Amino acid sequence: MGEADMARFEPNDPKIAVTRYLTTLKEDVRRVIMSQHLVALRNYAQRVVQDGEWLPLEDDIDREVRVREFLALGESFNVKQKDMVALLYKDMFVAS
Repeated sequence: MGEADMARFEPNDPKIAVTRYLTTLKEDVRRVIMSQHLVALRNYAQRVVQDGEWLPLEDDIDREVRVREFLALGESFNVKQKDMVALLYKDMFVAS
């Protein structure tokens, strides 16, 4: 999530503050958090896209937070959002 995207939110929005804070952590810590988010987000995507589930509200809120943080952390490594999304859905649409 770039600065322009973050500017849409209130300047003192705690969601944005946490997201910005995560991008200041040491590289190895950011990688671990990204990896955890990727696992969870792939699970959510599989449930929705492949299994046709609707996420319960708690899971949808968690998904929203993880997406925001995942994209911001990816950006902190200079990875484009489209590449982050490709990583998220990698192998999900492979024909059987």
